[in-house]
Amino acid sequence: MKYSIADLEKLSGVRAHTIRIWEQRYKLLEPQRTSTNIRYYNDDQVKRLLNTVTLVNNGIKISKVSKMTPEETGAFLDQVENTNTESALELYVNRMISSGMEFDETVFDKTFTTCITKYGVYDTFKRIVYPVLRRTGLMWGKDEMNPAQEHFISNILRQKLITAIDGLPIIQDDKEKWLLFLPQEEDHEVGLLLSSYLLRSNGKALVYLGQRVPEDSLRETISAYQPHNLLTFLVHMQRVEDAQEYVDNLSYWFTGRQAYVAGNDFLLDKIKWPENVAYLKSLDEFLNKIEQ
Repeated sequence: MKYSIADLEKLSGVRAHTIRIWEQRYKLLEPQRTSTNIRYYNDDQVKRLLNTVTLVNNGIKISKVSKMTPEETGAFLDQVENTNTESALELYVNRMISSGMEFDETVFDKTFTTCITKYGVYDTFKRIVYPVLRRTGLMWGKDEMNPAQEHFISNILRQKLITAIDGLPIIQDDKEKWLLFLPQEEDHEVGLLLSSYLLRSNGKALVYLGQRVPEDSLRETISAYQPHNLLTFLVHMQRVEDAQEYVDNLSYWFTGRQAYVAGNDFLLDKIKWPENVAYLKSLDEFLNKIEQ
Protein backbone atom coordinates (compact mmCIF):
# COMPACT_ATOMS: atom_id res chain seq x y z
CA MET A 1 0.00 0.00 0.00
CA LYS A 2 1.06 3.61 -0.57
CA TYR A 3 0.81 6.27 2.12
CA SER A 4 1.37 10.01 2.04
CA ILE A 5 3.03 11.86 4.89
CA ALA A 6 -0.44 13.13 5.82
CA ASP A 7 -1.51 9.50 6.22
CA LEU A 8 1.49 8.86 8.47
CA GLU A 9 0.58 11.87 10.59
CA LYS A 10 -2.95 10.56 11.17
CA LEU A 11 -1.91 6.98 11.86
CA SER A 12 0.97 7.80 14.20
CA GLY A 13 -0.30 10.93 15.93
CA VAL A 14 3.05 12.62 15.16
CA ARG A 15 3.11 15.88 13.22
CA ALA A 16 4.29 15.71 9.62
CA HIS A 17 7.00 18.27 10.43
CA THR A 18 8.47 15.95 13.06
CA ILE A 19 8.29 12.95 10.73
CA ARG A 20 10.24 14.90 8.09
CA ILE A 21 12.93 15.78 10.65
CA TRP A 22 13.24 12.13 11.68
CA GLU A 23 13.46 11.19 8.02
CA GLN A 24 16.03 13.81 7.01
CA ARG A 25 18.19 13.96 10.11
CA TYR A 26 18.09 10.35 11.28
CA LYS A 27 17.23 8.50 8.06
CA LEU A 28 14.39 6.79 9.88
CA LEU A 29 12.26 6.41 6.74
CA GLU A 30 13.12 6.22 3.07
CA PRO A 31 10.16 7.34 0.97
CA GLN A 32 9.77 6.16 -2.58
CA ARG A 33 8.48 8.18 -5.50
CA THR A 34 5.80 7.62 -8.07
CA SER A 35 6.38 8.09 -11.80
CA THR A 36 5.19 11.67 -11.31
CA ASN A 37 7.74 12.23 -8.51
CA ILE A 38 5.24 12.17 -5.63
CA ARG A 39 6.69 10.83 -2.39
CA TYR A 40 5.01 7.87 -0.70
CA TYR A 41 5.66 5.34 2.07
CA ASN A 42 4.96 1.61 2.23
CA ASP A 43 3.59 -0.72 4.94
CA ASP A 44 7.02 -1.53 6.40
CA GLN A 45 7.85 2.14 6.83
CA VAL A 46 4.54 2.84 8.52
CA LYS A 47 5.15 -0.07 10.89
CA ARG A 48 8.64 1.25 11.69
CA LEU A 49 7.22 4.70 12.39
CA LEU A 50 4.58 3.29 14.74
CA ASN A 51 7.19 1.31 16.64
CA THR A 52 9.42 4.38 16.81
CA VAL A 53 6.62 6.47 18.30
CA THR A 54 6.10 3.88 21.03
CA LEU A 55 9.79 3.85 21.95
CA VAL A 56 10.23 7.64 21.81
CA ASN A 57 7.18 8.06 24.04
CA ASN A 58 8.84 5.62 26.43
CA GLY A 59 11.85 7.92 26.81
CA ILE A 60 14.26 6.49 24.25
CA LYS A 61 15.94 9.14 22.12
CA ILE A 62 15.16 9.17 18.42
CA SER A 63 18.89 9.12 17.64
CA LYS A 64 19.12 5.73 19.36
CA VAL A 65 15.86 4.33 17.98
CA SER A 66 16.86 5.18 14.41
CA LYS A 67 19.97 2.97 14.70
CA MET A 68 18.23 -0.07 16.20
CA THR A 69 18.01 -3.35 14.31
CA PRO A 70 14.57 -5.01 14.06
CA GLU A 71 15.66 -7.45 16.77
CA GLU A 72 16.70 -4.64 19.12
CA THR A 73 13.45 -2.80 18.44
CA GLY A 74 11.48 -5.95 19.24
CA ALA A 75 13.36 -6.43 22.51
CA PHE A 76 12.64 -2.87 23.65
CA LEU A 77 8.98 -3.21 22.66
CA ASP A 78 8.76 -6.37 24.78
CA GLN A 79 10.04 -4.35 27.74
CA VAL A 80 7.40 -1.70 27.13
CA GLU A 81 4.67 -4.34 26.92
CA ASN A 82 5.60 -5.64 30.36
CA THR A 83 4.85 -2.29 31.97
CA ASN A 84 1.56 -0.69 32.97
CA THR A 85 2.49 2.73 31.59
CA GLU A 86 0.78 4.86 28.98
CA SER A 87 3.51 3.70 26.60
CA ALA A 88 2.14 0.15 26.85
CA LEU A 89 -1.25 1.46 25.73
CA GLU A 90 0.44 3.21 22.82
CA LEU A 91 2.16 -0.04 21.91
CA TYR A 92 -1.12 -1.93 21.68
CA VAL A 93 -2.77 0.84 19.68
CA ASN A 94 0.08 0.85 17.19
CA ARG A 95 0.20 -2.93 17.02
CA MET A 96 -3.50 -3.12 16.20
CA ILE A 97 -3.11 -0.50 13.49
CA SER A 98 -0.05 -2.10 11.90
CA SER A 99 -1.47 -5.65 12.00
CA GLY A 100 -4.72 -4.37 10.51
CA MET A 101 -2.83 -2.66 7.72
CA GLU A 102 -1.00 -5.93 7.02
CA PHE A 103 -4.23 -7.98 7.12
CA ASP A 104 -2.71 -10.04 9.92
CA GLU A 105 -5.73 -11.26 11.86
CA THR A 106 -3.61 -13.55 14.06
CA VAL A 107 -1.54 -10.67 15.48
CA PHE A 108 -4.58 -8.40 15.70
CA ASP A 109 -6.56 -11.01 17.64
CA LYS A 110 -3.62 -11.85 19.91
CA THR A 111 -3.13 -8.16 20.69
CA PHE A 112 -6.81 -7.71 21.45
CA THR A 113 -6.85 -10.78 23.74
CA THR A 114 -3.75 -9.55 25.58
CA CYS A 115 -5.41 -6.20 26.16
CA ILE A 116 -8.58 -7.84 27.50
CA THR A 117 -6.50 -9.88 29.95
CA LYS A 118 -4.42 -6.90 31.04
CA TYR A 119 -6.99 -4.09 31.16
CA GLY A 120 -10.41 -5.73 31.05
CA VAL A 121 -13.06 -5.40 28.33
CA TYR A 122 -14.27 -1.90 29.15
CA ASP A 123 -10.86 -0.24 29.35
CA THR A 124 -9.69 -2.10 26.25
CA PHE A 125 -12.46 -0.53 24.20
CA LYS A 126 -12.15 2.84 25.89
CA ARG A 127 -8.36 3.23 26.03
CA ILE A 128 -7.13 1.15 23.08
CA VAL A 129 -9.85 0.37 20.54
CA TYR A 130 -11.17 3.94 20.50
CA PRO A 131 -7.73 5.45 19.68
CA VAL A 132 -7.39 2.84 16.91
CA LEU A 133 -10.74 3.88 15.48
CA ARG A 134 -9.95 7.57 15.82
CA ARG A 135 -6.53 7.41 14.17
CA THR A 136 -7.68 5.27 11.29
CA GLY A 137 -10.79 7.38 10.71
CA LEU A 138 -13.07 4.43 11.49
CA MET A 139 -14.75 6.00 14.52
CA TRP A 140 -16.38 8.66 12.38
CA GLY A 141 -16.40 6.65 9.14
CA LYS A 142 -14.07 9.02 7.29
CA ASP A 143 -12.55 6.31 5.04
CA GLU A 144 -9.05 7.69 5.50
CA MET A 145 -7.36 4.33 4.86
CA ASN A 146 -7.20 2.02 1.89
CA PRO A 147 -10.77 0.65 1.53
CA ALA A 148 -9.64 -2.97 1.93
CA GLN A 149 -7.75 -2.19 5.14
CA GLU A 150 -10.66 -0.14 6.42
CA HIS A 151 -13.07 -3.04 5.86
CA PHE A 152 -10.66 -5.54 7.40
CA ILE A 153 -10.13 -3.60 10.64
CA SER A 154 -13.72 -2.39 10.99
CA ASN A 155 -15.18 -5.87 10.46
CA ILE A 156 -12.88 -7.45 13.05
CA LEU A 157 -13.74 -4.76 15.59
CA ARG A 158 -17.41 -5.01 14.67
CA GLN A 159 -17.32 -8.71 15.57
CA LYS A 160 -15.50 -7.96 18.84
CA LEU A 161 -18.01 -5.27 19.78
CA ILE A 162 -21.04 -7.40 18.99
CA THR A 163 -19.62 -10.24 21.09
CA ALA A 164 -18.90 -7.85 23.97
CA ILE A 165 -22.38 -6.31 23.77
CA ASP A 166 -23.97 -9.76 23.70
CA GLY A 167 -22.21 -10.56 26.97
CA LEU A 168 -23.82 -7.62 28.79
CA PRO A 169 -27.19 -7.78 30.53
CA ILE A 170 -30.19 -6.13 28.91
CA ILE A 171 -31.07 -3.07 30.96
CA GLN A 172 -34.68 -2.23 31.72
CA ASP A 173 -34.79 1.34 33.00
CA ASP A 174 -37.42 3.99 32.40
CA LYS A 175 -35.31 6.80 33.88
CA GLU A 176 -32.75 7.24 31.08
CA LYS A 177 -33.47 5.40 27.83
CA TRP A 178 -31.34 5.83 24.71
CA LEU A 179 -32.14 5.32 21.05
CA LEU A 180 -29.19 4.64 18.71
CA PHE A 181 -29.43 4.68 14.92
CA LEU A 182 -27.82 5.78 11.66
CA PRO A 183 -29.71 7.85 9.08
CA GLN A 184 -30.76 6.36 5.77
CA GLU A 185 -27.58 7.55 4.01
CA GLU A 186 -25.23 6.15 6.67
CA ASP A 187 -23.91 2.60 6.95
CA HIS A 188 -20.63 2.91 8.91
CA GLU A 189 -21.60 1.17 12.15
CA VAL A 190 -18.42 0.80 14.24
CA GLY A 191 -18.75 4.09 16.13
CA LEU A 192 -22.40 3.40 16.89
CA LEU A 193 -21.58 -0.11 18.14
CA LEU A 194 -18.86 1.25 20.43
CA SER A 195 -21.37 3.77 21.79
CA SER A 196 -23.86 0.96 22.40
CA TYR A 197 -21.27 -1.05 24.33
CA LEU A 198 -20.29 1.93 26.49
CA LEU A 199 -23.91 2.75 27.26
CA ARG A 200 -24.80 -0.79 28.31
CA SER A 201 -21.62 -1.05 30.36
CA ASN A 202 -22.77 2.02 32.25
CA GLY A 203 -26.19 0.55 32.95
CA LYS A 204 -28.18 2.52 30.38
CA ALA A 205 -31.28 1.13 28.71
CA LEU A 206 -31.27 1.42 24.92
CA VAL A 207 -32.80 0.40 21.63
CA TYR A 208 -30.32 -0.13 18.82
CA LEU A 209 -31.75 0.36 15.33
CA GLY A 210 -28.44 0.19 13.43
CA GLN A 211 -27.81 1.35 9.87
CA ARG A 212 -29.88 3.19 7.27
CA VAL A 213 -33.00 3.92 9.32
CA PRO A 214 -35.76 5.65 7.30
CA GLU A 215 -37.14 8.83 8.82
CA ASP A 216 -40.69 7.48 9.18
CA SER A 217 -39.39 4.41 11.05
CA LEU A 218 -37.34 6.65 13.32
CA ARG A 219 -40.33 8.84 14.15
CA GLU A 220 -42.47 5.76 14.88
CA THR A 221 -39.79 4.35 17.19
CA ILE A 222 -39.45 7.65 19.05
CA SER A 223 -43.21 7.69 19.57
CA ALA A 224 -43.40 4.06 20.72
CA TYR A 225 -40.23 3.81 22.83
CA GLN A 226 -40.20 7.36 24.25
CA PRO A 227 -36.41 7.58 24.71
CA HIS A 228 -34.85 10.34 26.79
CA ASN A 229 -31.70 10.54 24.65
CA LEU A 230 -30.95 9.93 21.00
CA LEU A 231 -27.55 9.29 19.39
CA THR A 232 -26.62 9.23 15.72
CA PHE A 233 -23.67 9.83 13.38
CA LEU A 234 -23.62 12.06 10.31
CA VAL A 235 -20.67 11.27 8.05
CA HIS A 236 -21.54 10.90 4.40
CA MET A 237 -23.98 13.76 3.85
CA GLN A 238 -22.20 15.99 1.35
CA ARG A 239 -24.08 19.27 1.66
CA VAL A 240 -24.25 21.40 4.78
CA GLU A 241 -27.82 22.33 3.85
CA ASP A 242 -28.91 18.68 3.95
CA ALA A 243 -27.20 18.07 7.29
CA GLN A 244 -28.74 21.24 8.74
CA GLU A 245 -32.19 20.16 7.62
CA TYR A 246 -31.72 16.73 9.18
CA VAL A 247 -30.51 18.20 12.49
CA ASP A 248 -33.46 20.61 12.55
CA ASN A 249 -35.82 17.69 11.94
CA LEU A 250 -34.25 15.76 14.81
CA SER A 251 -34.80 18.75 17.05
CA TYR A 252 -38.47 18.90 16.04
CA TRP A 253 -39.09 15.14 16.35
CA PHE A 254 -37.34 15.07 19.70
CA THR A 255 -38.83 18.21 21.28
CA GLY A 256 -38.25 18.36 25.02
CA ARG A 257 -35.55 15.69 24.98
CA GLN A 258 -31.85 15.52 24.17
CA ALA A 259 -30.31 14.35 20.89
CA TYR A 260 -26.57 13.88 20.28
CA VAL A 261 -24.79 13.87 16.92
CA ALA A 262 -21.21 12.84 16.13
CA GLY A 263 -19.40 12.36 12.86
CA ASN A 264 -17.69 14.38 10.16
CA ASP A 265 -16.26 17.44 11.91
CA PHE A 266 -15.66 19.24 8.60
CA LEU A 267 -19.42 19.07 8.03
CA LEU A 268 -20.73 19.36 11.59
CA ASP A 269 -18.62 22.42 12.46
CA LYS A 270 -20.77 24.36 9.99
CA ILE A 271 -24.10 23.40 11.57
CA LYS A 272 -26.22 25.78 13.65
CA TRP A 273 -27.18 23.57 16.59
CA PRO A 274 -30.67 23.71 18.10
CA GLU A 275 -30.86 23.80 21.89
CA ASN A 276 -31.88 20.14 22.24
CA VAL A 277 -29.31 18.72 19.77
CA ALA A 278 -25.68 18.56 20.92
CA TYR A 279 -22.59 17.99 18.78
CA LEU A 280 -20.24 15.38 20.31
CA LYS A 281 -16.68 16.12 19.22
CA SER A 282 -14.92 13.41 21.23
CA LEU A 283 -15.39 10.23 23.21
CA ASP A 284 -14.63 12.13 26.41
CA GLU A 285 -17.68 14.33 25.90
CA PHE A 286 -19.84 11.24 25.45
CA LEU A 287 -18.34 9.49 28.50
CA ASN A 288 -18.80 12.58 30.65
CA LYS A 289 -22.49 12.31 29.92
CA ILE A 290 -22.99 8.60 30.50
CA GLU A 291 -20.52 7.95 33.36
CA GLN A 292 -22.19 10.43 35.69
